[in-house]
Amino acid sequence: MLGIVNASILFAYFAVCLVFFFPLNGALVRIRAHYDPKGVQLQDDLAGVDAPPHTAPVPSFWGMLRRVRRIEGWGGLYKGMMPILVPTFFVVAVAALFLNDSQIPPERVTYSPADIPEKLGFSLGTMLVFLPLTIMSYRAIVIPASIRLPYFNALFSLRALLTPEERQRPWRLYTTPGLVATQFVEIIYTILAQQVVSQYIVPNLPRSGSAAALIAKIFVFVAVVLLSTAIINPLDVITVRLMVQWNPLASKISPATQEDGGDDDGNAVKETVIDLRTGRGSYTGLVGCAKTIIAEEGWGALYRVWWLTMLGWFAAFGIIFAKL
Repeated sequence: MLGIVNASILFAYFAVCLVFFFPLNGALVRIRAHYDPKGVQLQDDLAGVDAPPHTAPVPSFWGMLRRVRRIEGWGGLYKGMMPILVPTFFVVAVAALFLNDSQIPPERVTYSPADIPEKLGFSLGTMLVFLPLTIMSYRAIVIPASIRLPYFNALFSLRALLTPEERQRPWRLYTTPGLVATQFVEIIYTILAQQVVSQYIVPNLPRSGSAAALIAKIFVFVAVVLLSTAIINPLDVITVRLMVQWNPLASKISPATQEDGGDDDGNAVKETVIDLRTGRGSYTGLVGCAKTIIAEEGWGALYRVWWLTMLGWFAAFGIIFAKL
């Protein structure tokens, strides 16, 4: 069991991460979820459909943070945190109970082929456990500001974030076309890419201290990072789109309002942070979602905020290249 001091440090670390990094995650989710069709296609295709006017084109990452702050206030930067907050602190509490001082910091990660099944099983299990919570968190992030989600009224939030069918049959969240498959492909690629780089690429790089050896190492490092970014970033965009397919803008009122018999109070926020894909049907799976995004919004939509994904892979592969 961790000492009181180490447990407190662990809780403080995760609290600081949530406070400072959750708004960044919210901006990333909004940018990837934003529906920005080519030209004026949206207004033409939605003629006769009761949908809000198209907002401005997707802003930059930092521009999105400013836009959320302007329209939704400071609270908007932390929308969607509650579904993640409770399980995160539960995991931290379990770690504080069952880990001991000798396990902090953890041992260096190994990349033996024998570890692949264990890593795969752990990653898939974690993904399946947290998938419903992630879906609710992402939906809460992109929900219009006119729909107020109270932090401590779980029943109201569930009615607003889940369709009646999803509330009655929660396992339907796992059957969203292409969602689990997209997550599975991303997990498989991540584990195998790290394995291949650590076991086959890095050991075969020139070991001499010559300039040519250094250039070769840098070239291979940049190449694998760019390849991983090109593969993973579209999967991340598709994941967000599939998770937020539920859409309260499909009608004038939210699921919560429909059931409570209420209506807008006249004080609803008129301006929206992003557009969601309204009145155009659902994405039909991993491949179908990719094709639809390319056809309606262009290839660029699959590579929004690609530089952030690239930084993550630079860090992941950088550790491998530096230590092996």
